[in-house]
Amino acid sequence: MVWNSLVELLQQRAQATPEALAYAFLSGKLDEKRCTYGELHDRAMVVAERLRAVVREDDRVLVCHLPGLDYVIAFYGCLYAGAVAVPVYPPQYYGSFDRLSRIIEDARPRAALASTAILQKLAAHLHATARPRPFDWIATEDLAGAAGSRSAPVRRRADSLALLQYTSGSTAEPKGVMLSQRNLLENLRAIQTNFRSHAGSVGCIWLPPYHDMGLIGGILQPLFAGFPVYLMSPLAFALRPVRWLQAIARFAATISGGPNFAFDLCVSRIKPAEMTDLDLSSWEVAFCGAEPIRAGTLDAFRAKFAPVGFRPHALHPCYGLAEASLMVTASKHLAPLVTQTLDAAALATNVARPAAGSQARTLVGCGSAIEGADVRVVDPRTRAVCAEREIGEIWVAGPCVAQGYWGKREASEETFRARLADGEGPYLRTGDLGYLDHGELFVTGRLKDMIIVNGRNYYPEDIERRVSASHPGLRTGGAVAFSIDRDDEECLVIVQEVEAKLQDHETPRLLAQVTEAVLACCETKPYEIVLVPKGRVARTSSGKLQRQLMKRQYLAQNLEALYRGRSTP
Repeated sequence: MVWNSLVELLQQRAQATPEALAYAFLSGKLDEKRCTYGELHDRAMVVAERLRAVVREDDRVLVCHLPGLDYVIAFYGCLYAGAVAVPVYPPQYYGSFDRLSRIIEDARPRAALASTAILQKLAAHLHATARPRPFDWIATEDLAGAAGSRSAPVRRRADSLALLQYTSGSTAEPKGVMLSQRNLLENLRAIQTNFRSHAGSVGCIWLPPYHDMGLIGGILQPLFAGFPVYLMSPLAFALRPVRWLQAIARFAATISGGPNFAFDLCVSRIKPAEMTDLDLSSWEVAFCGAEPIRAGTLDAFRAKFAPVGFRPHALHPCYGLAEASLMVTASKHLAPLVTQTLDAAALATNVARPAAGSQARTLVGCGSAIEGADVRVVDPRTRAVCAEREIGEIWVAGPCVAQGYWGKREASEETFRARLADGEGPYLRTGDLGYLDHGELFVTGRLKDMIIVNGRNYYPEDIERRVSASHPGLRTGGAVAFSIDRDDEECLVIVQEVEAKLQDHETPRLLAQVTEAVLACCETKPYEIVLVPKGRVARTSSGKLQRQLMKRQYLAQNLEALYRGRSTP
């Protein structure tokens, strides 16, 4: 069936199968609250009726709920009212008041949907900062007992805006990606085709609903394909990762996934005693994306959970970004993992050359382009298409590419309207680096994060991995590498989290080992090594390291440093 909007999609589900389970939300103990398609439609109509009293079509509305059914209902209520949903992090939950304030200033919402408790926190913050409240606040608890509206949802065109998906800000200030109904529906159709999902599938998702993977992949995709999904709080997963796998086993989920760090947490923190009752044999699609995918992590996950039924070919690497709705490339269904081990020195010259040994780097293939997507690898300086296995910037075209950034014409032109040297386009410039090999995409890093020292290019991921592994007192995955300008020379800085407080006599040896690791990787000493407490390295909601933010904090001397050490010439 072809729908012009998400509104038509939910209406059709509610009419055809009103008693079928749409969403269930699991508490920390895996108790569930359930919502059918019919109930979701009725409760979304109540929210829409209230919104229509204060908003007009295409007005922006903040959806500021904690993860749960209230969030899902509020989101669809926005769509039913003809408004543009703006999913945001609730105050003091993942994001900060400052980030929320910047989004409010940028999106200029007409209303906000949230719980009374969240609205009170927001009011206190605005009062403390002497900022006005330029929009209506609607506490959704007040709507719980209201009668359903008899009026019909606002009909939306395929090219009308559905939501502003604010980017996670891994390299810059967050920007509102304008996603139309068509953008979302085309991407949802491609995801369904790739995952081979159907009405008999079962989802299990803990991802934040404010992030594109959690919202589009975790909430909208089940509605599109017509299967139920069990939702969890990201906090419940972070506190006890085994809850995720227990939920998959309990509800026989077939589709679930997350960023690389989620699989890594399961490997490092789930104890053998917690695995005795697990049965992961139902899991068909274990998608992995949103941050660099590490072959070692996936290998360790397969080895650890194969004894409890996990199928190795269920691992499903993907690549995507908010600016392209969500998915851009993905592995084939139940296909073996594709990896390539490359010469690290050749990577510095933008060539993917096979190698082995300690100076090699293993990359995980992220599959081929989804249906309708045109994926190119382009030299960012000449704008010429790169040859096979030549590294360049990943460019994307197709119906899933967003309309641009809200209120930012210049940035939209630069990012969404790029053209090749021969004039072909427009293309979305992703800012990601990678190469193609027989249609398989391999992502190597971020263009803006590239470190250039002594005229050579280095990927921060390679340096960071070696640094974290150089001493047992350093937190795995807790390193950030970036370059700064000092006296017209590019200098390398390392910021690294420590697992526990170090004794004074331990620090010199640790710094020496970090320096040796950096020298082995890029033949240069770090200008400065900064040790910080665990949890002080900034990450996005999807786990990406915020290297540019850490660089700004370093330059502003805002890091909470336990120790600083500078290398001697």
